[in-house]
Amino acid sequence: MPETATTKELLKRSDVALERRLLAALALTPSAFFNTKGIITPEVFTTPETASLYNEITVGYEENRAMPKIPEGWEPVPDNIASAKKLFELWQLRQLTVLPEILAQDLQKDDVSAEEVITHMQTEVNRVQALIRDQRSDKALSVSTLFSEVIKDIEKRRGEGFGLKMGLPRLDEMLGGLQPALHLMAGSPGLGKTTLAMQIAAGVVQQGYPAIYVTFDEVLWRLTLKAFCQAAVIPMKKYADGKYNEEEYAELKEAFDQHKDTLADLHLMEGSSRLEVANLESLARQTIRRHKTADQCFVIIDYLQRWASLKLRGGEFGPIVARLVGEIREMAFRLNSPVMVISSLSRDGYDDPSIKDLQESGELEFSADTAMLIRENVIGTERMRRLDDSLSPRALRVNVAKNRYGALGEIPMMFDLQRGKIVEKS
Repeated sequence: MPETATTKELLKRSDVALERRLLAALALTPSAFFNTKGIITPEVFTTPETASLYNEITVGYEENRAMPKIPEGWEPVPDNIASAKKLFELWQLRQLTVLPEILAQDLQKDDVSAEEVITHMQTEVNRVQALIRDQRSDKALSVSTLFSEVIKDIEKRRGEGFGLKMGLPRLDEMLGGLQPALHLMAGSPGLGKTTLAMQIAAGVVQQGYPAIYVTFDEVLWRLTLKAFCQAAVIPMKKYADGKYNEEEYAELKEAFDQHKDTLADLHLMEGSSRLEVANLESLARQTIRRHKTADQCFVIIDYLQRWASLKLRGGEFGPIVARLVGEIREMAFRLNSPVMVISSLSRDGYDDPSIKDLQESGELEFSADTAMLIRENVIGTERMRRLDDSLSPRALRVNVAKNRYGALGEIPMMFDLQRGKIVEKS
């Protein structure tokens, strides 16, 4: 292979001396070999000599054969696992060295747009991430090897748990917060899905984590107004309709001044037919990097079927939804972050929805890690309006119909339409 810039970069991302020392350690004891087997494969070794020797050691242990002879001067490393992780890290970096070359090739094309170049690069980054994930996905990992990573997470989240808190105590308790997974929310029109999702996003942001709200169904100015009116618990409608007085205008300005810092990490984005999951994942990663202190980013997609319909160009709707759902769930795991998808229901499920009533329910039911179905408690709504009609309330029931992390059940809530706020009821 000619020594291109990429080849030179590849050579920098290797440590042959460490490869040899690790092999010397692996040949000494079976425990050293098997504790690192889930971390490394022959691909992490950069010379024919070290790769061949690793294969010989593997055959020796797995088929009970004699160990190969280790050359003189190869001193065993003191920490097998740390050395194996270092070699795996170098292997990952070597996979990334192809990206500058791909970028240079794209930029040399006369008829390419900046958006096409960015999308291609994001696709390539995701391909490398999938390759890295596949490198370990079919390996059995020792619990002793995994424990050091687990204990770090446990220590970091002491007193909090692994899920991001939504600001709804009973729902947080039932779900264990928003775990790094795919969370589904569905309900008939007008029951506050967007209101609840925005409220949850604001709750996550107030804990110190960034959030990205992608809307295919609403304009950004209304969502912005909703965010600040929710935070200040003031009615939104009069501002949206332009029917406010000077005192009310001053109240809105005060709401902005009071909450602009706490809501600064809530980002809004208008979805389009051009948006791909790869673009969204790249944006989430950039948001995490800019935040500096957070290691997760909460993503909300409002809503799934609208996104799929924008990509419908003569094909079938179901496969598009299935592809999006699969890619979104993989994105959640790669980001180690919760992703919430809002879904529409078939008309048959408006009054008392079940998972089967989700549009394109098969893939959603299979892929969602949690599912929250919202329905109206009509009798409860009538009772509350008799008590106080000024609030225009709606009594809701949020049915946790699927939950990989805990119990199932219903939680009563009240949707105050005037103030755009949803609260749990006893």
